[in-house]
Amino acid sequence: SNSGIMDNLAQTYYYLEEYGKAIEIFEEVISKKPTFATPYYYYALTLIKKGNKEKALTILKMGLDCKFSPLSITSKKDLETKILELDPGDGVVDNN
Repeated sequence: SNSGIMDNLAQTYYYLEEYGKAIEIFEEVISKKPTFATPYYYYALTLIKKGNKEKALTILKMGLDCKFSPLSITSKKDLETKILELDPGDGVVDNN
């Protein structure tokens, strides 16, 4: 899908440490409300690199609403772990 391609491009910018370009593309991807969690996760990681932990936490929580597949590189546990790193007192994580 177009969102998947844009997500891959944004991740490439993330790994190249071109965070401004990555954020611009991630914002476009997230505005389309993708149903897979990877763009939410990497967008949050990019925001953390830029010092915006509060927005990263919001984005991670949005990603929890996605459908998770064993074929995806991003798991629900990845998002939950990062949420707890940013906000250890957060009660959104279900340990069941």
